[in-house]
Amino acid sequence: MTLKYEKPQKPDSNNQYSKIVFYPDRIRLDKHSYDTTIAFETLLFIRDENVLKPAPDNKSSTNLNLLKLEKNTRAVFADVLTKIYTELSQRRKEENNIKVWRKDVNNEVLNKEPVVDKSVYDIAIEKIDTFKDDE
Repeated sequence: MTLKYEKPQKPDSNNQYSKIVFYPDRIRLDKHSYDTTIAFETLLFIRDENVLKPAPDNKSSTNLNLLKLEKNTRAVFADVLTKIYTELSQRRKEENNIKVWRKDVNNEVLNKEPVVDKSVYDIAIEKIDTFKDDE
């Protein structure tokens, strides 16, 4: 799971991380790089039984509560997934309703066109097929 942040025009102590990546065994923080720096700094924290220990090669530290941030991010992610699946199931129901509405009393299809309009790709394939038939 990854959180990405936009780089401010000037260095800002409140927005110093470009990316926070949550792995099962560690958390990595990448700082923004600016024109004055050659490379961006990376902080690594090793996960040990719900305790984060900074890696020995870290050059600085952070005051972020990374475990709380990860918990909140997972909650938001789960909420977004729930909304997506709800929308997809609602769309599927609506498409099924459209299919039912297009049938007459004798369960015969009034219009045999698909529920979804043809894409530009499908139209182009049909035109190519008609050109081949003409030759």
